[in-house]
Amino acid sequence: MGLLWQKLWNREQKPKSPLDETPTQKKQQQAQARKEARNRPFEQKESYKWVEAISTVESLVSHHTRVIHVFDREGDITEVFDKIRQLQHTGILVRAAHNRSLDSIAVPD
Repeated sequence: MGLLWQKLWNREQKPKSPLDETPTQKKQQQAQARKEARNRPFEQKESYKWVEAISTVESLVSHHTRVIHVFDREGDITEVFDKIRQLQHTGILVRAAHNRSLDSIAVPD
């Protein structure tokens, strides 16, 4: 057990709202910012750090090494699970943000 990779980063500071901004203008600005964030490529999103970690560790270890990534609920995203499914010697444990039903998912032997 051990730490195989880490990345230090911090969020960019958000610009301050104008002092004369009305609540309606603020809601409109926030809605526009959410729309723009949803339309960014995944690789440019903050949540890409989870896939970056999986990919980097996979390239550092032997194919004979079994790696289990442990993520908090922030790692509960589709792209993470898609990446894990592509790898043979890598697993994941996520403290999920939502209950997941696995009844209809085919689990490989």
